[in-house]
Amino acid sequence: RGIEVSLSGDLIQTTDFNWNIGVNAAYNKNAILRVTDIADELLDGDARIIKVGLPYGTYYAPQWAGVDPANGDALYYNRDGSTTTTYNEENQAVALGVNMFPKFTGGITTGFRWKDLSLSALFSFVSDVSRWNNIDFYNENERYMTSNQSKRMLYDRWKKPGDEATLQRIDVPRNFTSKDI
Repeated sequence: RGIEVSLSGDLIQTTDFNWNIGVNAAYNKNAILRVTDIADELLDGDARIIKVGLPYGTYYAPQWAGVDPANGDALYYNRDGSTTTTYNEENQAVALGVNMFPKFTGGITTGFRWKDLSLSALFSFVSDVSRWNNIDFYNENERYMTSNQSKRMLYDRWKKPGDEATLQRIDVPRNFTSKDI
C-alpha cells in the first residue's frame, strides 16, 4: 500500500525561453499477509526471509558481533544474545529489521530551454532502504586474495593480540552477516 504524488509545470514560458520544474514523492509500505497453507515463513535464498507480518525484502542473516581483540576470531551473536566464534547460519540467522525496498522515494526535475539549446537535471532520493554490500564482502574476503582487495585488508585487519580491528584474522573465513547489509 502506498501513495504517490507528482506535480510539474512551466515556471517561465516565452518564445525563446522555457523553464520547467517537477517534483514527485512516494510512500510505500508492504507486509506479507500469507505465505502458504503449510508454512508462515520461507527463506528466499538470497539472505532474505518471507514471513507473515514482515515486509517483503526483509534481510535474514546472522548478526555480526565484531572481532575478538584477544585472538582475531570473528564473533557472531546467537539468538539468545550471547556471542560465539562459531558461524552457524541455520541457528543464528534472524530477521534484521532492514528492508531492500525503500519506504520513501522521490525526486526533483528541472529543465531550461533557450532557443534550440536545452539543459535538464534530475535529483532523486530514497530512504529507509538497505542493500547487501557485495563489494565489501568480496574485497575484504580472504577467499578472493588473488583479486583486487580493499586497503582495509592491510590496515584494519586483526594482526596481534589487543588489536581493535574491523576485519578478523586473515585465516578466519569471511561469512555473510548483518555487517554486509
